[in-house]
Order: sequence, then structure tokens, then C-alpha cells
Amino acid sequence: MKFAVAVISMLILLLSSCGSPDSTLEPSEPPESQNEPFYSNEDLDETEIIVSTDWSKLGTNEIDDPAPRVGAQWYELGVDNLVPSDDYGTLIAYAGQRLMNDWPASSGCLYGLMTLEGVPVTAPIYASVYYPGWYDNAGNRFSLPFIVLDSAIHAEKQGEYDYRTLSAISALDGSWCTNFKDWIIRAYPEGLIIFESSGITLVSPDGDVQRTWPADKIGRSRDEYDYMLLELAAHEGYAGERIGNLLAVGWDNGSDYTKVQFFDLSSGELLYLTPEEAFSGGPDDSEPATPLEPPISGADRIVDSLYGAEAPGLWYVRNECILENGGIRVTIEYYLDDGTHLSQLSQTDPGWGEYVSLSGGIIGVVEQDIASYYRLDTMECIFRTSLNYVPD
Repeated sequence: MKFAVAVISMLILLLSSCGSPDSTLEPSEPPESQNEPFYSNEDLDETEIIVSTDWSKLGTNEIDDPAPRVGAQWYELGVDNLVPSDDYGTLIAYAGQRLMNDWPASSGCLYGLMTLEGVPVTAPIYASVYYPGWYDNAGNRFSLPFIVLDSAIHAEKQGEYDYRTLSAISALDGSWCTNFKDWIIRAYPEGLIIFESSGITLVSPDGDVQRTWPADKIGRSRDEYDYMLLELAAHEGYAGERIGNLLAVGWDNGSDYTKVQFFDLSSGELLYLTPEEAFSGGPDDSEPATPLEPPISGADRIVDSLYGAEAPGLWYVRNECILENGGIRVTIEYYLDDGTHLSQLSQTDPGWGEYVSLSGGIIGVVEQDIASYYRLDTMECIFRTSLNYVPD
């Protein structure tokens, strides 16, 4: 109970100031400039806090650190979201706070952002941090130059089981960042589509607004539009599927739910297609990523979540053996693309929330109470921190 109260108090402190019938329809008025950015750093909640190393703010931990700290580890308290700067360079996530259950983050940790040099630029206040992306027909994943930051605080409850997530969007290099909003974000080769209660916004990969459509201009009633948002949040149904300029917005009620209604993002035209007509696939000209031969028999590959399958990756082999007492022991060994064994990453019976990841050429090793980050090319540890785990 003491720990739960502490976590809730920390979240309240850190997040309290977060920013918060025609077949053809007319689009909303376009922005004054077709290249107008949809973000504005001037709109962010103001703070005079400057990111810096300040060990005096850490105080005394209730338990001894299980491993020596590595890297510049802190900044002045009070920074409750990314402070935009042109000096960071590419940003990646780091695990900074262990949770006791799957709330508010299903992975068991809260996360912050740090540079590729291992310098944190935010506190661990996010339930998740990810690069929005998509898969082509060949299964290749691509990401856009944005970071989605999911808050650890839920939006207002929309239904009995619907806990909407508040999210912010930042540039990959942290040069701009939005406030937290109740929106649903989808990524496509053409850019982002931001779904909000008020309507949808198309954002180019450069971060510029291409067009906005109010909720009452996409051919759905208010109730239908709200239901579409619920489907999107739950990743159910066809809503949110995109084929070129055609965006699926839900089933067509007039066809006895045999057709899907599509909205043309450029013209405003409505089209009605059966799932077979819309998603038949057709010629698949996507070239799959060149398959790599595992360096070790039976190994599976961890793909870099930022750079993709073509970048250097990490391989692992999972083994299970039955013990004399009938129990099962799990061991996981890790290897580079060239077969080099990374013995320092070896795991035995990893528990819930313990994992190895790869992002931006940085290996993340999250254990029960330690998070360590290593350069893939040199295995130099650039950052290590306690996760402040307090057992019952």
C-alpha cells in the first residue's frame, strides 16, 4: 500500500500540469498555409525548469542500488513532459519506474525519453513510448519520424470498459512536442491521421497539416462517429483502415452491414464496398525484407524498433529444461548478427516485465529493479538506473 500511494503521488506531482446525405461532402476550410505545423511549442504548458544533472534532487533511496549507476541520471524535478529543444538528436525510451501490476502500463514500467548518448531528458512519466508506423503487404515495418507518448493518466471514461489514453506527439529529435490530448493516432505511408471527438486531421511525415475534416463532414451521425472512435481505440472492426486516399469509417447501416463505408480524404466522396472488394489485396508489389540466416540454429531475431529490419539486429535462443522437482527452467541467450555470443545479456527464468529490446542501435535490458542500456556495436553501457522496486 505504501508503494502504491507513493506511485500515485508521484504521478499526480509530475502530471498535474500536463497539457492538456450527399455522396460528396465539402471539406473544412484548409489552414491558411498547407504547410502549417499542427503543433506549436508556444502552446505547451510553460515551465522554467532546464534539464540538467542534479543529484541533490534524488534524495536517499529506501533500498540500496542493486548495480552502479551509469550516465547522467537526473535533472531538476518539475519537468512533467518533454521540453522541446533542437539539441537532443534522436530520442529513445528508457524504463525508469517499476510498477507492481499492469496499471497504468501493461509492460510493468513507466518510461522516459533519453538521447542516444544515454542522457535522460524527461522523467519516467509515460505509460508507453513508441514510434508510430505501419506494415506493408510483405510484413515489412516502417516508422514515421514521430514519437507517441502515452500518459499514465487516463482520459475521461467513455464507457464501462473504455479508458481512453491521453497522448502527446513529439518530433523524433524532440524539437517540438504537443500537449497531452484525448486523441487516437494512426500511421500510414502518407503520414498520421489524428482522430478526435471534433474530427480528423491529416498530418504529413514532415509534421505539417494537410487537411482537417470536422466530425459531421465524413458521412457519419454523431452516434456513429463516437462508435467509430470506440472501435479505433479497441482496434476492432474496419474503421481506420486506409487504402490510398480512402479511409474506412465503419459499416454501412443501409446495406445491412454487408458493406464498409469509405471516406475519400481528398474529395469528401463516400464509397461503399464489401470487405472482399476493398481488401482483396490485388497485386502485391511489396518486396519483403531480405531474410537473414540465423547465426545460431533455432534463433529468432529482435528487429530494431526505430531503424527496422535492414539495420543490425539481435538474435535470441530460448531453451527450457525440466528440473528434478518437475519445475521448468527457462534460459535465454543473445547473439549479434555475426553470431557473437553476448553472455552479459543471458537470462535465467526472466519474470513478468523483464525483457530485452533494441531501439536506435541501443539494447535495453529491463530486469526486476535495474534497467541498463548498451550500444549494440560496442556493448558499452551508456545508462543504468534503479527502477525503485519496493517488494511487498
